[in-house]
Parts: sequence; C-alpha cells; structure tokens
Amino acid sequence: MSSKDFVTVKILSMGAKSGGCATCGGGASNPEFINLLTQKIKELEEALNTSYPGKTKIELVDVKESEEEQKSEAGQLLVTGQYPPPLVLINGDPKFAGYIAVDKIVNEVQKTIGE
Repeated sequence: MSSKDFVTVKILSMGAKSGGCATCGGGASNPEFINLLTQKIKELEEALNTSYPGKTKIELVDVKESEEEQKSEAGQLLVTGQYPPPLVLINGDPKFAGYIAVDKIVNEVQKTIGE
C-alpha cells in the first residue's frame, strides 16, 4: 500500500498516555481529562473507520515512555514546549496541537488519501 492508500494518525501525549493538555485545563493526573482524551480518540477512530474503513490506523504514544519518540523531531516539539500536547501527526507530519479536533483530522486524512 502506498501512503495515499493507508494513513497513520499518531497522537503524542506527555505522561500517563493522557495528553497533559496545557490549554484545556487537564493534565496527566487529571482523571476527567484522561477520560475526555480517551473519548475523543474513540470518536476519531469511529469517524475514520466510517469514512475510510481499513485505510487508517490510530496510535497513541506517551512521549515520556518512548525514548525513540522523545528523540524524534515531533517528540522534541512537545519535550521543548514548542507545542502543547496532545500533538496529532498524520503520516508523520505534525498537523494539530493542544486538542483532538475530530472533524479537522478527518478532513486532513481525506486530503492525504485524495478521495
């Protein structure tokens, strides 16, 4: 499959696989925020599976738990505080930071797939 046939949406968080969102009042230890992030990821997964069945994959990566991701260009954007988590990458390219905007991500995936 070429990259246009399959799209990977990677969500980078900072701690406890939660996101640690600086702009939405949540944090790694805030259970309400963790639940909200989990719900948004589930909504995104459902929207992508409905629009592009079998053509997308969602990965949630805790940068604090992944040395490889900490050293990556995208991971450095979070580690150095240039962007607030969560950071959403589409096929490796940073697209959105600080929130998970389901509609915007689906639209970006559509552009990538070209449908």
